[in-house]
Amino acid sequence: MRSLIRSFMLILISILIIKTMMHHDLIDLQTFKIAFLQNINIVLFVVFLQIFLCFLTVLRYNYIIKIFDISINFLNVTAATFVSNGLGLWLPGSMAFIEVIRVSLMIGAKGQQEFKEQKNMDNDLSVAEVSLRSRLTTASLLDRLVGLWAMLFIGLMTSGYFILKQWFFQNNHSNIFGLLSLFCFIFILIILISVLPFVSQSSFFLKCLYHVERIFLSMFRKGFAHEILKKLFFELNGVFSSIALVGSRMKSLLVPLVYSFICVFIQCFSIYFSGIAIFKNIPFVAILSTVSILNIATLLPLGFAGVGGAQVIAAVCFSFFAVSPQAASSAQLLQTALNLFALSFAALFFIHLSWKQLNFLFKRS
Repeated sequence: MRSLIRSFMLILISILIIKTMMHHDLIDLQTFKIAFLQNINIVLFVVFLQIFLCFLTVLRYNYIIKIFDISINFLNVTAATFVSNGLGLWLPGSMAFIEVIRVSLMIGAKGQQEFKEQKNMDNDLSVAEVSLRSRLTTASLLDRLVGLWAMLFIGLMTSGYFILKQWFFQNNHSNIFGLLSLFCFIFILIILISVLPFVSQSSFFLKCLYHVERIFLSMFRKGFAHEILKKLFFELNGVFSSIALVGSRMKSLLVPLVYSFICVFIQCFSIYFSGIAIFKNIPFVAILSTVSILNIATLLPLGFAGVGGAQVIAAVCFSFFAVSPQAASSAQLLQTALNLFALSFAALFFIHLSWKQLNFLFKRS
């Protein structure tokens, strides 16, 4: 019931934001009609790019779970990724829901696999599931962080290039404050993500985490809050332990990083061609510089299914690169809509496999 109310509120926020942007001529929905009537080939190409992008994230995720010694059939990994994206994008807090659904489907797939291999697993599987859930949660987190790091790195390089070009070669300082703000924000994020594996190995950090856990558990000694906090810190300890393990195997992240860099360019091309579909030419370097911010925007509760807040942030960020707010927000909205359609449609091909995985989990619970 609470999730339903939250979804309803986010839908209202999305409608309100889009209506306001239309009123101020920041989004032109008529261009979407033109795109489907006159540039349907480009629209279909963007749909293809979104499906191909999701398939590349499957390859990346499949490689990452092997770092954590998780062996699951590739078809089940594909199904879990496509179905979690197809369903999760429609839910409030889509990124979190996507990972919750994917981890659940992966546990179901692994459970089915082990059920076929073991005659008597009732005593051992419950313990194994806790370890598996922790490793899968960390793998999903690492998958997102690697992808975000690649976006931030490319954004840092391109925005830095744009600043130097405007400052030294074009002597244009009109948008320099906005560009510097964007550059500094990206720089701070990439540093935080980069040091995370090394911080996770620090005894000082682990001691601080232990003392924070003791403080909170002493504040809530009994009841529902105590159990939730206890479970939360248990998961956090498991995640940081796994990330620390990855820190000692940094070379193993080279292949996922290659996949991530390819994914960044494909995602940028999908925004670029969405702009072309509505006859708005957006500089590719501007898209490369802002794509990480646009992805982070989807984590914020500023609308439903990526509609609303992301378009506002697109209008602001692209304005630093002298791109009209209408062009930026309209292209981003079209790309979001096509992404929703593409992944929802692709998820239908794998739903039968995922239903088996969920059915196994229901029987185990």
